Amino acid sequence: MFLIAGATGNTGGVVANTLLEQGKSVTVLVRDARKAESWRKKGAQVATASLEDSHALAKALAGAEGAYLLIPPNYKAEDALGYASHVSEALANAIKASSIPHVVLLSSVGAQHAQGTGPIRSLHHAESVISPAAKNLTILRPGYFLRNWASAVDSVRSQGVLHNFLTPDGRSP
Repeated sequence: MFLIAGATGNTGGVVANTLLEQGKSVTVLVRDARKAESWRKKGAQVATASLEDSHALAKALAGAEGAYLLIPPNYKAEDALGYASHVSEALANAIKASSIPHVVLLSSVGAQHAQGTGPIRSLHHAESVISPAAKNLTILRPGYFLRNWASAVDSVRSQGVLHNFLTPDGRSP
């Protein structure tokens, strides 16, 4: 069984669907079980837990052969870095307690740097606490998500311009 966080979002949903299409046993991790009905219809099991609750997470991870984990943004948090740090610690504690054999962590390019990356530094912390807790860890560091361009589609169509903060001579992996 594979445990997938973020299945009601973008990346976790792709992971869960791909595994189900391959005939794998999938459990989606959700905060609100009502949001998981579509996953039940697809054949997934559902575990309800907050990413901040290490005990509930450890229970959900128990017996899984792998997990896809992430730290979703919390736009309502007064202290976004503090929230992300709390979630990172909870994930690390749950991973260690569950002895799950393999974890995939969604991170970001720039997370290899301890500072100078704005909110990405929360992912540096996540990697640093989850890495020693995991038996095997795969860290995904995408450079950008296609979804980030969605709000710019209209200006591209009407003006032929993609407005962004990237510099023409800047390099990105």
